[in-house]
Amino acid sequence: MWTYIVDTTVGAVRLRIGDTTAGAPVDETLQDEEIEAIVLAEAGTASPSLGGLLRAAAECADALAAKFIRREAMGPDRTPGPTRSQELRATAARLRARAVASGGAQATAGGLAEITTPATAKAPIFRHGMMDNV
Repeated sequence: MWTYIVDTTVGAVRLRIGDTTAGAPVDETLQDEEIEAIVLAEAGTASPSLGGLLRAAAECADALAAKFIRREAMGPDRTPGPTRSQELRATAARLRARAVASGGAQATAGGLAEITTPATAKAPIFRHGMMDNV
């Protein structure tokens, strides 16, 4: 199903990626269910914060760009495909930068946030110069 209602999460994503033309061919749009799945995967909730919404919109722009790349590769009309896919990739990059700037992203390593210290963390038992008196 395809809907565009600006004050919904799906509508907010569509607005940010330019997927707002009713009646566009299916291979040039994302369905509501696709956007909802990406929002849930990226933000962990159907009602994300601004950062989560921007990350989801970036992923949606990448997904839509992939559709245009496929269309260009398969169809005789080769000009719009790569141009639109390049625009969507640039949009995705801008949205990711905005997500980071809004505090919607943080560095992770091994599944732990950079600012997180595990409760089981212990001070190191080795230190510089500990064998100097031997």
